[in-house]
Amino acid sequence: MSIKKTSLKSGVTIITEDIPGYSSATVGIHLDTGSRDEKAHKAGISHFYEHMVFKGTETRSAFEITDSIESLGGDINAFTSKEEIYLVAKVTPSHVLSALEVLCDMAENPSLTKEDFNSEKMVVLEEIAESSSSYDNVSYDLFFKSLWSKDPLGAPILGTAGSVKSITHKDMLDFHEHVKKNINLTISVAGRVDHKEIVKAAKALLKSNRGYQSTHESTHESRSLIGSSPTRHLTKTDHANQCYITASVSLEDYDCSDILATKLVSEVFGGGMSSRLFMKIREEEGLVYYVGTEVANYDNVSGFIIHMIVDPSNANKALKLMEEECKKLRDFGLTKSEILKAKNQVASQSLFGLESTGKRMQTLVNGLRGLKDLTNERKIRGITPTMINEAIATLFSVKWSSSIVLPEGVDKKDIKVKPYLKW
Repeated sequence: MSIKKTSLKSGVTIITEDIPGYSSATVGIHLDTGSRDEKAHKAGISHFYEHMVFKGTETRSAFEITDSIESLGGDINAFTSKEEIYLVAKVTPSHVLSALEVLCDMAENPSLTKEDFNSEKMVVLEEIAESSSSYDNVSYDLFFKSLWSKDPLGAPILGTAGSVKSITHKDMLDFHEHVKKNINLTISVAGRVDHKEIVKAAKALLKSNRGYQSTHESTHESRSLIGSSPTRHLTKTDHANQCYITASVSLEDYDCSDILATKLVSEVFGGGMSSRLFMKIREEEGLVYYVGTEVANYDNVSGFIIHMIVDPSNANKALKLMEEECKKLRDFGLTKSEILKAKNQVASQSLFGLESTGKRMQTLVNGLRGLKDLTNERKIRGITPTMINEAIATLFSVKWSSSIVLPEGVDKKDIKVKPYLKW
């Protein structure tokens, strides 16, 4: 395996990982901007833009964009997250340059016509409506709002129906110019690839000086406001049949070791079917179908989240058990055997992910962005019991937020979800 990086005079960065023996390659164009970088009145424009680049270019129709990849036996897709936009194609090695040409055309030359804008806005509004009918999505959005309410990180990636309706065609054209002039673009390819061929093709395909920042470390001003978010408890009533409950804590200024130690705690506490919360609340008591934890990581902040989906009649008992397990974790920490099992799990899952060229492609970009390396097995194995104890102490020494999506007819006063200020 060979990782190579080239920076073009235009500001575009190219990074590749050649993996001999692989029968596929994933080509990605990464734009270093996402919903977290949006103004409230234009929330959702990044995701909307991702849709628009598929509507056509100066030389291709929407059909020709997708057909150019699918006719080769490949897949083409895209996604927008809190902090980035990806255009992605997975193809056989012989078609890597063809895939790169299509993606570069989309990034460089989207047509962005008013007619396409108006029709695609309707599609995005349909997606928002569909998302609002998924209570997992509703719960997740409410959790983000409760934890990071004053930061754009707390807003939905899709935006709201109101914010998307207010985005004008001129806003979209201006956003494209902003992306071209101010946002880092990275070409990342993993699989059986020839770095020199990728560089040569990229020079020909991305001719304009796009004016990107000279560093891939995040310099987004909007990402410096995270500390201003207060702890909150939010409740929303919907047509759900169950209660969707989260308890979460914001973890700021964490380094790689801090996050890895917290991930190990999360693995033991709620990471799988043998975790403490799962065994206690589901297996022993039969109160829920799902309960678990996760660690969400962003540029300058992480979040530790407990999720639970439970019938209203069982909610208070399940919440009491969750609180008891949290206090046990706070007071007694993890055993040596639990720590070893967690390390095996986290290290193995990281290695499993690297079997995917798509995952490898994203890992290459994350390294350029200066994100913490959470896939390094040596670092995972090097986390000490002291580091884990410090992570646990931090979790229970700071204020928590909580959120709940309630079924209609259930009084929020009857569900004893605390605004967990401290445990």
